[in-house]
Amino acid sequence: MALRLRRGTNAERTAITPEAGELVYATDTKKVYVGDGTTTGGLIVSGQNDIVDDGTPQLGGDLDLNGNNITGTGNINITGTITATGNINLGDGAGSDIIAVGGTIQGALTPDSQLAYNQGSNTARWNTGYYGSLDVLGHVEADSIKADLVSDDSTLAYNQTTKAFTGTTFTGNLVGNVTGDAAGNHTGTFTGVIAATGTFDGDITGSVFGDDSTALVDAVNNSMSATTITTRIINSPIGVLETNALGANPARLLFNRDNTGALATNQSIGRLLTQKTIDGVATVVASHSMSEAAYNWIHAPAGTYNYDNYVTFHQSGKVAISMGQANITAEPAAHLEVGGAIKPGVYANNTARDAAITSPVAGMIVFNTTGTKFQGYTGSAWVDLN
Repeated sequence: MALRLRRGTNAERTAITPEAGELVYATDTKKVYVGDGTTTGGLIVSGQNDIVDDGTPQLGGDLDLNGNNITGTGNINITGTITATGNINLGDGAGSDIIAVGGTIQGALTPDSQLAYNQGSNTARWNTGYYGSLDVLGHVEADSIKADLVSDDSTLAYNQTTKAFTGTTFTGNLVGNVTGDAAGNHTGTFTGVIAATGTFDGDITGSVFGDDSTALVDAVNNSMSATTITTRIINSPIGVLETNALGANPARLLFNRDNTGALATNQSIGRLLTQKTIDGVATVVASHSMSEAAYNWIHAPAGTYNYDNYVTFHQSGKVAISMGQANITAEPAAHLEVGGAIKPGVYANNTARDAAITSPVAGMIVFNTTGTKFQGYTGSAWVDLN
């Protein structure tokens, strides 16, 4: 049996097909190949520890890297389980590498640093996330949230099915429109409009300002100031007099005194003050006080009440006009009691009198300067009284 041997460069080897059993030695790579009669370049002789030229190399056991690395360009296709310890780097961070995960993930995804990494970005968002629970350290920014809100004590604060807050207290800032009824107390600054389509039932603590930022209700001084106060008609007539004389549903301004125990009939229930403010100095010029017994008007020149001069409309229907009589609590002695001189109409003569009083009624009294006479109308004629 003859031995056949060829030698030459590796390029020359790859250009021939050695005969079966023919040996080929590559002078530049120092490798030996054996022909099988069909493989171009022959087959590399085993035992040379080089698998570059083997198109389908196989391992007969585990591959021990012996502290070395697997490097190169290509793909790794494995059917089975990959178990690795240490750091695993996927991608170079340039953003062009794609990691495709077609299976499920078993275990927790935990970052190695607190608040250092993001999931998605403002321009590359995840579509839909499904979580059993969500614990967020910072704020939540979303176009809409469809969920129940549960407090730390596991009580339901907001029911998204009924669209209602069920908790007893809401603390924080609420920005936006609220449509519906709100029952309870509000503490803080309220900016907006309470529309007539809803109701407000509860206590308001704080000042109320107009659109021009002027105080309408001053919570510090417990006062209300407004250029115009308009009352709304209330659908509940309260008496025959109002129904007949003022219409079925008159608007009202109510003064209420909540008192412990009974009040005296002449004790003030409400006061309406009239004042002027000059160069920032406010001065009360009149007081209108209401008691169960009477309505009193008292002048206050220069801010000092003059209790000797007043007008009283008593509950009996009597009227008292006082000048120098400090007794506004007593019932007037007559239907009209005047604490001072009375000046009737003064006319120069009968012609001037008749021109001024075209339809006199019985009981009228005037003073005629012609003859210095007091005159009274009997119902049919003027007669001299002195």
